[in-house]
Amino acid sequence: MKNNLFKGFIFMLSFMLVFSVMSPALANASELQELPINDSLNHEETGFDELTNNFLLGIGDFENPLSDEESLSIFNNKILENQYSNDHPSVEQFNLFRLAFSVVRSGVNYVVKVTSKGNKIKDVRNGKLEVDVNKHINAKNRFKDYGDMDKLIKYIVEDIRRVDEGKLIKDGHNSIKTFYGDKKLEIRFYVKDGKLQSFNAFPDHSKKEAGNVIWLVPQS
Repeated sequence: MKNNLFKGFIFMLSFMLVFSVMSPALANASELQELPINDSLNHEETGFDELTNNFLLGIGDFENPLSDEESLSIFNNKILENQYSNDHPSVEQFNLFRLAFSVVRSGVNYVVKVTSKGNKIKDVRNGKLEVDVNKHINAKNRFKDYGDMDKLIKYIVEDIRRVDEGKLIKDGHNSIKTFYGDKKLEIRFYVKDGKLQSFNAFPDHSKKEAGNVIWLVPQS
């Protein structure tokens, strides 16, 4: 009888000790599960400063975007200006470098690499840029009306290639304002030391002239 009581006492003591150790961990796990999921840039240790992070995430820039009429008006004016300057160049542009990207889907990520150096972009950060589209470009399912995501990602990367070929990219913050079919599309990307550090996209045109703004004719 005494042995049974002693064993019971040891069992209860062990249980209480284990429970006291596990309780804080379980509480923390519960709190972590309740944290909201934001753009992946909030979780990556990118080393970007606050200004660059805010630029890439579009913090506060798309709450009151350009209307369709405003976008079309600015777009038409910019394209006409560019067509005129291209028809009457002072010096013929010569492209020694032609940028080429490789875009491969790997599970939920897209892996972007440079396979041929461009005029401004010679590589991507860390040799390969991995983008979790669901947590980044398509955060909160904002591109739900834009169709196939594979096609959209390739369209975005191709537009970055096109502006590099046109020698329109500058160091730092760059914004491409264009259209995807009949829908507005703004692509934001950051270039440092010849490397594409990161990019993001939004289904609107911000009123803010953020960084080096490029109005681009849609792909045919």
